[in-house]
Amino acid sequence: FGAYLGPEHGKLLFRGELNSDLYGPLQTEYEKGKLAGTDVWIHKDRMSGIWGRNTPLEEHLTKHNIKTLFWSGVNADQCVLGSVVDAYSLGYDIVAVEDTIATTSPTGAKENLMYNSIRVGHVLVQARILFSAPYALCLRELIWMEIANTPCAAHQNIKYTTRTPISVTIYE
Repeated sequence: FGAYLGPEHGKLLFRGELNSDLYGPLQTEYEKGKLAGTDVWIHKDRMSGIWGRNTPLEEHLTKHNIKTLFWSGVNADQCVLGSVVDAYSLGYDIVAVEDTIATTSPTGAKENLMYNSIRVGHVLVQARILFSAPYALCLRELIWMEIANTPCAAHQNIKYTTRTPISVTIYE
């Protein structure tokens, strides 16, 4: 990290350089969330985003009483895995959103993350489930209200528990 890639790219994955910008469509969504007060950008200086107590991310989560974390990103076997393992070690409930996680590493790297995530938390296979009504409302309740083994108020065929490992069961 920080290696100079020439004037068109700057330093490799170095804060403020063009190659470290957020992907265009995600930047647009982030800006919307920032204006709404729902999104926050927290910089990290390690592979893990939550490598210990009193890191910026851990302080933000504690301040807002957030205990359930949904993970996505690249590279699965580096930053994502490091963050998932560290967050679990700090006592957070883990949900790895499989179709939003990728890697450029050799075969087996993403599978390693999924294997470990299913043992310490929950793997959600499709991100669309998070955003489809009425499931989105129920998952929001799960995150903020810590409901234990209770049907969702908006949709009686969804139950969830918030013990470790976390599970979300959708009854169809």
